[in-house]
Amino acid sequence: MANWNPNKKGANVTLSNGNITATISGREGVFATSGKTTGKYYFEVIHDSGPRILSIGIANEIAPTNATWVFQQSGVYYGNEGRLYGFTGSSTSGTPYGSTFTVGDVIGVAFDVDAKTIEYFKNGVSQGQITHLLTGSQFYAFISRGSTSGTITATGRFSINSFQYPIPAGFSPYDEYRVLVYNNGWKKWNSNLLSWVTVTISNPTETDFNSGMSDYELSLIPETAWSQLIGEIEINAFTSNQDKTEVLFNVETEPFTLSQEWDGKQIQIIEFTDDANKTESSILLETEPFMLEDYLSGIDKLDVLYYTDDTEVSSPTLEIEANYSPLDELGDFDIVTWVEDDKVKPTVGINALPIGQVLFNENTIERYIDIESFVATIESSNADASLIRFFLSFDGGLSWKSFRNNYWKEGKDADLTNKSLVRRYGMSANDLMSIPESEINRMVDGEFRIGYYIEERAWTDENEKITEVSYKGTAYVDDVKFSDLAFYILNTKATINIIFAGNKVQGVLDDEDKGKVQYRILLNGDPYFPVNGEFTRLLPSPFQLNVVVDDKRIKFGEQNSIIVEFKDYWGEVDSWSSTFIGTHSGLVFTDEMGNFFTTAFGEVLKYLDFGEIIAGQTTLDQKVILKNNIGYPVKNVQLTASYADSDVAIEMSKEHSPFESHSELLYPDVLDINEEIPFYVRISTKLTASPNANGEFEIRLNADRVI
Repeated sequence: MANWNPNKKGANVTLSNGNITATISGREGVFATSGKTTGKYYFEVIHDSGPRILSIGIANEIAPTNATWVFQQSGVYYGNEGRLYGFTGSSTSGTPYGSTFTVGDVIGVAFDVDAKTIEYFKNGVSQGQITHLLTGSQFYAFISRGSTSGTITATGRFSINSFQYPIPAGFSPYDEYRVLVYNNGWKKWNSNLLSWVTVTISNPTETDFNSGMSDYELSLIPETAWSQLIGEIEINAFTSNQDKTEVLFNVETEPFTLSQEWDGKQIQIIEFTDDANKTESSILLETEPFMLEDYLSGIDKLDVLYYTDDTEVSSPTLEIEANYSPLDELGDFDIVTWVEDDKVKPTVGINALPIGQVLFNENTIERYIDIESFVATIESSNADASLIRFFLSFDGGLSWKSFRNNYWKEGKDADLTNKSLVRRYGMSANDLMSIPESEINRMVDGEFRIGYYIEERAWTDENEKITEVSYKGTAYVDDVKFSDLAFYILNTKATINIIFAGNKVQGVLDDEDKGKVQYRILLNGDPYFPVNGEFTRLLPSPFQLNVVVDDKRIKFGEQNSIIVEFKDYWGEVDSWSSTFIGTHSGLVFTDEMGNFFTTAFGEVLKYLDFGEIIAGQTTLDQKVILKNNIGYPVKNVQLTASYADSDVAIEMSKEHSPFESHSELLYPDVLDINEEIPFYVRISTKLTASPNANGEFEIRLNADRVI
């Protein structure tokens, strides 16, 4: 049955009670085990313990499990302080929604995947339906905690038998199906015992199905487990949804084509109809494009049998269009002419079509980037029907391959002399351009070659010409930060200019004679790029170096070392090195002393502490500095302050004096790399403000990158 997923949760989330109860400490969350791609579903969550902030809702497949404040484009959440968060068009601080809820309350969630609506229920009472803007292919039940202090516990209910309140009309339980597999008994797969367990040998009851598997557990059964079942296999599903009339199972197999399955076999198709007036059937077979000549080549004699039940027809007429000339029967021949007048120069004119030819490209094409696809430009009125074929070689021309029907077909050079096979098994331009990116890069290891076959045929009225064959891909550009600049010259005049800024290594590898260069990067003595510690492949110079250093690999507040070793075509090696004190990257907040309030991952390092505040009092303002450590300029910086109690206001000002109170600040100008913006924060309270011993507020930031 559906529960919280132990493989998709934050590090500070502990699951218990059959993985339906989650205990969360820290700003993290957990997904349900199965996602929904279409339909209308309902589930419930009980707030078991903990003061705040429990958020309940749905998330798409790309939502992270840490730092809920970054979920604004990945989920929709109802918080127990009575606010709605997420990708609904609301601000990142949330908007008022429904009632507050607390320990003991049951929150129901009804969401429509296709209509993009979600409706929350508190103890069976609707809080109103909203429309969200989420994108994605799957949506999951999700809970999270929006504060870093304290612990909360919540229990999910996903099946109809566990719900405390009625399901809204038209919705299905989140845990919709229970599945059993029939193979000499009704069975389920036990992932702990790694074996099939027989539930019953007689017709299963609803109780038997409830002890079976969920559709998610069915998807986790390994291939080796299925191979243990001998003979006929049935997959049976049970649902409590009386409106459900069918269920779809997606069975994955090894790729195959019907031609492989039916090769050499006689095919019989039997049709039955109860229409007494129907006397014949029409069957349409779809095949790969082919020319009749490909199958008749080499046949000296051909009989054509014609039958008709039309009594008016006395003799058949057969028309054959072919590319034929009597000269084809002569083989090699000489033309001899004679004239009496020796001043007359005889001329012979012959109109003919070129013989179809296989052309092998002797030049190896080197690959420096991941190839997304091939591009073939054909001058033809019908490129799909034109007789142009392509082949690829990945071993320097020793063998040639074509990719059709989702698999590679290999032919030796000798096979390519057989034009019938070339026409039949070669790739058309569309075949070449449709090779999946994964298959191209699996086969291409640095270099490849392209072979062509081209033939003109008179009856097609084609003027066929290959004007261009190329490939396209994405080069690696976003890569690391340095606070130093150096210039080095190798014995072979290979040079490097490096800048370290914004946790990015940026520079240019060059060679005066334009020879090839390669490099590797070491961080704190360990390989960083490439990860295996080897040098990159030889790259054409000048080469733009642009590598991002992952904050998780940096020792914060300590001295770090970084080394760039570079080598030229002749193997001469030199290096550039620097040391730096690790710091946080991104758009970061610090105090006047430069101490950070949070990490780039949202972890709180320090609070902006105003101490004890008496109701009705306004505190002194404190200075906060926003610094651009992200490595590129930004603009339209927007700061938003929020707090759950309407009697407590978080006020911000661009100036210390006069302090002009705002809940939001906007800086439209460009904030350059390492540039800072100071602003001031204070708290204003009313006499009616509720006491809160550990009150927390948030200041959130949005900005646009300057392109």
